[in-house]
Amino acid sequence: MSKGKNKKQAHDSSATKDNQFYGLRNQGSTCYLNSVLQVLFMTEEFREAVKRHTEGNSNTTHIDRQLSELFDELKKGPAETIGITHKLGIHSVNKQSDAAEHFEKILALTSPEASKIFQGNLVHTTECLKCHNRTCEEGKFWHLPLPLEDSCTQSYSVEKGVAEFFQTCELKGENQLYCNDCSEKWDATIECEMKHHPDILTLLLKRFQFDYHYMSYTKNNCAVDVPYTLEVPQGQIYDLYAFVEHVGSLKSGHYTATVKSQDGRGARWYNFCDLSVEQLNQNLKVDNMKNFLSGSSSPYLLFYRKRKDANIRGPSTNSSTRENIDQNQHNTQRKRARKNSTVKTSVISHSSSTTRDESQNQNDLRNTASVSKNEKRQSGQNQMKHHDTRKDRRKKDKNEGNQVKLEISQKQGNEQKKSCLSSMVKYLQGPQRIFSRKKLLVMILIVLFVFFIHGGSWLNDEVRPWLRQAARGEGTSPVDVEGEETSRTAADVKVQGRRSSED
Repeated sequence: MSKGKNKKQAHDSSATKDNQFYGLRNQGSTCYLNSVLQVLFMTEEFREAVKRHTEGNSNTTHIDRQLSELFDELKKGPAETIGITHKLGIHSVNKQSDAAEHFEKILALTSPEASKIFQGNLVHTTECLKCHNRTCEEGKFWHLPLPLEDSCTQSYSVEKGVAEFFQTCELKGENQLYCNDCSEKWDATIECEMKHHPDILTLLLKRFQFDYHYMSYTKNNCAVDVPYTLEVPQGQIYDLYAFVEHVGSLKSGHYTATVKSQDGRGARWYNFCDLSVEQLNQNLKVDNMKNFLSGSSSPYLLFYRKRKDANIRGPSTNSSTRENIDQNQHNTQRKRARKNSTVKTSVISHSSSTTRDESQNQNDLRNTASVSKNEKRQSGQNQMKHHDTRKDRRKKDKNEGNQVKLEISQKQGNEQKKSCLSSMVKYLQGPQRIFSRKKLLVMILIVLFVFFIHGGSWLNDEVRPWLRQAARGEGTSPVDVEGEETSRTAADVKVQGRRSSED
């Protein structure tokens, strides 16, 4: 049994001889998770905060309990990450994923006492260049994203990338912002400031980006220069203590973690590759570390620890940025001095002016005021005249429109009346045989009563005799009435001619 254990340890090569650091078993393609967990384990303040929360809260729903159990196993030997994968909801362990994404998931599920070590606050101030209205938005962050430049000839400087992140951004042209006070889009500036400096500052080098030509994510293999010491705005200094690297492509890559120990025995760096733990050169110094990370295309996550003995706005290791800040301050001081001198000279010249000039200026002001009053009166009168003419035009247009509407409505009314009359005639001709005379007479009287109420002026002489015949029961139309009258007159003429001939 002992020989088997020794063989297993030799195969894993997970323990170092000096400090006894151990690795994490890969469940399939979970190297992205192992690299982040090793960084969290080697961060002593985070490890202690997780332990305190677990001991004080036995029934906690945070991931602190799973992390505490994993850290206890790592102190004794190689550990499994099954409890962590279940808590994070990772069902497919053979699928490659993003280390930065799961780093954020772990911190989001961790207790506030432990997660605040990696948490900082940013304030974004937006200013409209027209009304100079300033709005501030404050938000928390786990890491600062730095977009990499796709350049094969020149390496990307992390130091410059951090400076550009906090640089004032101008939005003009198509990128204008909408101002609520101006009620329109206008040029604006956005300024970013770190309100709370976290104990551990994490930088994300955005290597994975979406390519619209291939419609898929691709990796940017741009070389980067990673500084050992970093200064952020407001003079806070950070020191590099860990970084996560990614080697290979997006689908078939591999993650590893390199961390500096905090055991008090000097700057000892260890590389964690799943179960394999390798100690780097013991004599590794800061200069060598700079050369080691200069021009490398594998760094992905950078972890910096805040230097506690350094005061804000203290001496900076970044001489170029410090010189730029000092030069800007010197220029602002010179501008202020010039403004003060111009104000002083103007005050002296104003005090040395005579009363004669003052009286002349007052007279000029009175004359200009009187002239401006007359101009205002004339402009007011012109505006009133123009307003009256516009009113008259509107009235004329309104009257003409009303007349046209009346004519159209009259025509439509006449057409409706004619159609109604013809339909009534057809109706009366049809049911005359079915209904009795009394019922038909009652219906006709009701219709006539309704028509005469609404106005009987439209009933002409041609329609009235036909209505009388309809009331008597003779169902003939106006045309039939006219034919019968003409035939009767012809018959009368013939009868009169016979009588005259007989006489």
